[in-house]
Amino acid sequence: MMTINFFRSRNLERIDYADVILYFEKDLKCEVIYGEEDVKFIYKDIVFNLEYIFSITKRSRVSNVSYINPEYVNIRFCLDVPEVMPEQSSREVLALIDQVCRRFDLAVLYGGIKDVESFDVMKMMNYFSTTRTLFLEQNPEYEYFVLPSNILTHISNYHQVLPFLKEQIKEEVETKQYIFLSDGLSQNAKLAIEWEVGTPLIFPPHLDYIKIIDVESTQYLPADIFFKHLIRHMYELKNYIPDVSLLMLCGKAVKKSLSKVKKFKKHYSQELMFKEISATNLIEK
Repeated sequence: MMTINFFRSRNLERIDYADVILYFEKDLKCEVIYGEEDVKFIYKDIVFNLEYIFSITKRSRVSNVSYINPEYVNIRFCLDVPEVMPEQSSREVLALIDQVCRRFDLAVLYGGIKDVESFDVMKMMNYFSTTRTLFLEQNPEYEYFVLPSNILTHISNYHQVLPFLKEQIKEEVETKQYIFLSDGLSQNAKLAIEWEVGTPLIFPPHLDYIKIIDVESTQYLPADIFFKHLIRHMYELKNYIPDVSLLMLCGKAVKKSLSKVKKFKKHYSQELMFKEISATNLIEK
């Protein structure tokens, strides 16, 4: 994990930890966990299903605190984030750090700088990138998979609009996040979405597979086969995310899709060893 420690100027009033707890619980919707040695705030990133852990600790986690600028107070408050995550996730983390620093007038200290300083988004972004590269070099056994940067951006945009998509479309239709897959053959990550047979669903772009759930089994079908048979029954949804369209299967088209399911069986990718992977296994190229 990478750790970012937070400090506060001695010229300011002492930080109100009750206010911090209330902010993370109510404003940031964090899960709060009280322990003997710390209080943790679990921030859940809905875009890539990652968790970032803020902690107020009894004991300082900063080494060589005596060398730190005495104008700053060590408030024993820090954030742990994964070493490996897509750049798009890093941007979410940086926006979160910026928000917290502004809210409580905080400065930062982390491995990429020598002393406490005001939050600098570009400097920390470079630190994240350098740390990730170094971690992968030093841990060759760590599994990671690549996706083009523009596709990761589309994934991020799609996941961000999901909470509002059904309200905007006003149709009886389900929305689901991407599933990230390894096929056991390539270092390129594959994209899938889960479709329960007979369910109205919105399909995002760049899909490699449809994870088809039937009463009899769960199988992976190449997305090009799926859309070859069903795309003419779908509605194209434009302008919901930049540069790409979504596809919607709903209404009477769902019933028509049932007649196609039998044709899919000979195309299932049963020879591949699929494994679902986390965004902490993804990097952009």
